[in-house]
Amino acid sequence: RPTRRNIANLAANDPIIETYKQAVAAMKALPASDGRNWNRQADIHNNKCPHRNWWFLPWHRAYLANFESICRKLTGNNDFALPYWNWTTSPSIPAPFWGAGNPLLNTTRIATQASVANVSSVGAATITNILNQTNFILFASGQAATQRQLVSYGALEGTPHNYIHGFVGGDMSQFHSPLDPVFWCHHNMIECLWVHWNLDMGNANTNDATWSGLIFSDDFVDGDGNPAPGFDLVAGNSGRSD
Repeated sequence: RPTRRNIANLAANDPIIETYKQAVAAMKALPASDGRNWNRQADIHNNKCPHRNWWFLPWHRAYLANFESICRKLTGNNDFALPYWNWTTSPSIPAPFWGAGNPLLNTTRIATQASVANVSSVGAATITNILNQTNFILFASGQAATQRQLVSYGALEGTPHNYIHGFVGGDMSQFHSPLDPVFWCHHNMIECLWVHWNLDMGNANTNDATWSGLIFSDDFVDGDGNPAPGFDLVAGNSGRSD
């Protein structure tokens, strides 16, 4: 599958950024009856997302993968992969998300283009400490029995994930946070760190059958706007990053 790139390393006119802008504009223009509509996509998160439990990571993995398929379908760019915002090395909201008339701009943000994320929450030392946590529950959030049960925050969700949502503010601080296009690149960084924790650092996810056996049944829609049944993105991953 296409490789996900660090948005800080892309030129302003890079095809990845241009495709993302086109996809967001197209989704905003779709009728509300279409499941790929921008607001409808945010409703999925508001109504279905697990937080503060161990399905936080796999659910958002599936959410990102289906969102990418929508972007490809609406733009015709089958090579598109969603970029990620590495807030550790680039602690300000990246330039592609600013500018009047830009589909990636969200005017509800509290953070400005000059705002800098706190190193204590997203800095290299903090992220290293999180990645050095080898226990899946402590890394990835607490053991739960149901999809939306609130249990406990793991280090990845509780620190950089939650902090960035509050740092950006506005729509990003609510459960309709996907209304801000920066949401998708923020969560892609969370995904990147999980992949790194698994594949590069050799850490295992839980082997509990309750976790691996849950199907996110029709939570999402695919590139054609049809219900997307749960699929196995737990044991694998949704794509390597650069």
